Amino acid sequence: MQAATCRKILVSSRAAVGWLSVLAPNLIGRAWRMRSPLDKDVKFAVRLFGIRNVLLGYQLYQAERLDAETGELEEVMRQGIAVDTFDALFALFSRRGGRVAFSGSTIPFVASTVGAVLGILGRERAPDPKGPRRAGKEKVLRTPSRKASVESPKPSVHQDLLDDNFDIVQQSRIERAKLAVNR
Repeated sequence: MQAATCRKILVSSRAAVGWLSVLAPNLIGRAWRMRSPLDKDVKFAVRLFGIRNVLLGYQLYQAERLDAETGELEEVMRQGIAVDTFDALFALFSRRGGRVAFSGSTIPFVASTVGAVLGILGRERAPDPKGPRRAGKEKVLRTPSRKASVESPKPSVHQDLLDDNFDIVQQSRIERAKLAVNR
């Protein structure tokens, strides 16, 4: 699976689960096998979980834009992986004390584990912040897919033509300026 696809799935699932938790906490409570109806404190906690997921999804969505800073996407991915890993650990350890039924923590555990795996698969190798370690004057360009591409110092044929035309125009302006001064 491609990294960009994993990130799209993460954004969509975080937004869906998050808004569902905020707007319909009883539904999420049922999915987590909590006793219905949920009391106000539990609804509050579910809504906190939901808005956190909404914000994580929005943060990832914003990090995908083309004018985002170089390390922004990587930082957002790390944050999401850390949050999902801790969620999975908390769901796993909540089973030990007998407070939560095995099936009650299964869905949060699986969802968090899937989120962490998608986060890991959604990472891309970021270019070295110091630039490529190659001889010559190459520079790293960011493309819409966030992959690093290297621009060679040799200009293209089109660039050569543009440079020649620019030189001709500049010489023409200089010659006209000299003629105007001599008159």
